[in-house]
Amino acid sequence: MLVPKRTLLAALLACTLTTDDVRAQQPTNSPSATMPAPGLLSLRVMVRYNRFGDDPTGAGRRVDAFRQMLHGTYGIVPGLVAFGETALEQEKIDAPGSDDGTQSGLADTVLGVRYRFLRHDTGPIDTLRMAVQAAARLPTGANAFSTDTVTPSIGINLTMIRGRHGLNATAKYVLTTGSTPQQLYPGDGRADLVRVSATHLYRLAPASYAESSGDAWFTQLELIGSAETNGDVSLEIAPGVLYEARRWAGEASVLLPIAEDLEHRPRRELGIALGIRLLF
Repeated sequence: MLVPKRTLLAALLACTLTTDDVRAQQPTNSPSATMPAPGLLSLRVMVRYNRFGDDPTGAGRRVDAFRQMLHGTYGIVPGLVAFGETALEQEKIDAPGSDDGTQSGLADTVLGVRYRFLRHDTGPIDTLRMAVQAAARLPTGANAFSTDTVTPSIGINLTMIRGRHGLNATAKYVLTTGSTPQQLYPGDGRADLVRVSATHLYRLAPASYAESSGDAWFTQLELIGSAETNGDVSLEIAPGVLYEARRWAGEASVLLPIAEDLEHRPRRELGIALGIRLLF
């Protein structure tokens, strides 16, 4: 079936970067309250590297972890989207008294919905938006990367754009029902998780901007905090850059620890994320 030229052009122009008539400005490591228009599918491909060490559990693990992620968001009706995420994992584990090992496999799948309950636009770009989301982590992955249980979560997202500045704030509660064998990330154990983040984006170029502008460069600075009911807490900072063109976006971020008080998983020493976003 041939797609009408007018329909195809509209879909191309309303790419990942143009969500409900505003550029997305979504941070690399946190969700936002912007979303694709009804009938559009946003795809995000990302590669992550994390180095873990200084293991307080007694196992003495040092881990190099690679994650290849695919995230999709589909617009259902104005203000309501469905999203899903899966990933391929690879971990190189070095522990005293045992042979070095590498394991790889499919991670669990996350499925959810996000509903925007507030939208207040004060200009062609300036806006204030808030959304709530509900999701579940489903036991679809390999044993080494799966909790083998259904883990639900709820969250709230805020996005505000004022001129060259963009602000995002999020909070999420994860009702953990199982654990992964390695327990590297917050929420991998049996303790419930509260995750909060705050992000500032600044448009480097162009200085003057409108919805009709072709592309833009942004700096981004994220603060990400995690607190688990087993007492583990961490605070991380993630500087990065974001490039938004009319039909695609590229992003890069470095994740660094600021403060960590952990007893049940190794400390993250470094994280690197590279991604690209498209929309169909």
